Amino acid sequence: MPIAAQSRFVDSPQARICPAAGGRVRLRVPDSSPRQEHGMADNKKKRGGADAALIAMSEAYEVAYWSKKLKITPAQLKAAVKTVGHSARKVEAYIGEQKHKAADRALIAITQPHEVRYWSKKFKVTPAKLKTAVAAVGHSSKNVGAYLAKKKTTKKAVKKAAKKKTAKKKTAKRTLKKASKKKAA
Repeated sequence: MPIAAQSRFVDSPQARICPAAGGRVRLRVPDSSPRQEHGMADNKKKRGGADAALIAMSEAYEVAYWSKKLKITPAQLKAAVKTVGHSARKVEAYIGEQKHKAADRALIAITQPHEVRYWSKKFKVTPAKLKTAVAAVGHSSKNVGAYLAKKKTTKKAVKKAAKKKTAKKKTAKRTLKKASKKKAA
């Protein structure tokens, strides 16, 4: 190696003269990359663990991978990451919840406890009443909703009719008492 080239590398902070190599100049390679020093989400040399637990939206291949894995568009992935953060577990849970809300609105799966809880809360009925309604009209959420609404209105109508009936009885008793008092007087 010419002396001019040696002096050029010697001035560099990454160069050093190695006596074992006959005084030749060797470049020093830093032990850690800038990504490791700054704790970035995506280190391509590191596999699994914390790296797999985060979604790096700045990396196109990660966006493509997670979009394909979760069966959503990159725009939906971006919105999910913006909503819940970069944690893959949180994003998967959020997307699952969104898919449940969108796709499962049509049918009620009585065999799934979380479905029973969800629909019971939604219709404001007990799980037993929900199961009865599903048995009566089928698994369609629209049909079950209509059935439960109809039952509530008929229940209210029955209560109203019962109130009217008791009110009529009370007024009839009052009039009888008044008539008996007039006869006695």
